[in-house]
Amino acid sequence: MNLVEEHEHEDAMASFFNFFDLGIGKGSFILRLVATVVSYQAVNLVASIMYGVFLLVYTVYVVKKQPLTTDGQVGSN
Repeated sequence: MNLVEEHEHEDAMASFFNFFDLGIGKGSFILRLVATVVSYQAVNLVASIMYGVFLLVYTVYVVKKQPLTTDGQVGSN
């Protein structure tokens, strides 16, 4: 939202939600096609592993953004 002018906020939000909806729709369609080739169990396993990896990457990113305290520990002063 900060990258566009104030009068373009509505267009930016509409574009974001349109692409978000397309991603969900296409993602579920592709996963359904993959599940016809392999089992639903395999699709769910791979999705769970990917979720765990992304959660770990996000957690590391958030921890690295936090400033160090005076004693060298991560956290607020």
